[in-house]
Amino acid sequence: LLSENANHPLADNAQYWIGECHYALRQYDAAILDFQKVFTFPNSNKAPDAQFKLVLCYLKKGDIEKAREEFQRLQTDYPDSPYVNRASEILSKY
Repeated sequence: LLSENANHPLADNAQYWIGECHYALRQYDAAILDFQKVFTFPNSNKAPDAQFKLVLCYLKKGDIEKAREEFQRLQTDYPDSPYVNRASEILSKY
């Protein structure tokens, strides 16, 4: 889908799920790149999800400082997202 029509209404979702696949395979560096690409799609409905997953990727890599930076971005850019509370709870354990 992405190579055939990057402007397809579901292209951002396809990009997000590629990131989820890399995350599930514990390929966190690849997942980070994939989730960051979600933000290149204007008005993506997967942007808050991708931002949350960036927090998780950095935690899995052991980079707490970067995870907190991504959490700040989640709070700032998507304050009404249910992921804000979830990420806050997860980060409180670190």
